[in-house]
Amino acid sequence: MKCKIMITISILLLIIIIITGIRMFALPTSKYQIIKKFEQNKELFEKSIEELSSEECISFKRDNDTILIYIYEESEDKVNIINVKEEKFYKYEQTIHLMNFLKIKHIYKSNGNTDFIFNSSLYPGGKSIVYITDLKHYISIGNKIREKQQILGNWHYVVTMSL
Repeated sequence: MKCKIMITISILLLIIIIITGIRMFALPTSKYQIIKKFEQNKELFEKSIEELSSEECISFKRDNDTILIYIYEESEDKVNIINVKEEKFYKYEQTIHLMNFLKIKHIYKSNGNTDFIFNSSLYPGGKSIVYITDLKHYISIGNKIREKQQILGNWHYVVTMSL
């Protein structure tokens, strides 16, 4: 009888350890995976930056298998949000390809800074590869930096918390 109870308890503990391990290590993308993805696909990131250079403020959001693109335009002290129609997605072909290829959940460009946010269930902001040209502006739009590591030139690995 004692043997059956010990075996049952051991099996339950093993299941709990396995589930906890999977949740901790399999869900969020690690810092090293993100930096490696950047290094292996640096040209794609640079093509995306070049492609988005004509836009002042634009956002790409992944909603399951759908990508939504918004352009933000300022006029007379207000911001107009324009939803880009699917037939105009060709203008952002490189950025959409990068987003799909690397499973990026959100891309946001504002004032020369471009944020490529990867899956991160641990932080409300996210783990990102960011092209930063104006750090003060990056922080002023609500990014509270928890960790920042320069990778190459203006390219950084950043962990943010939303304010």
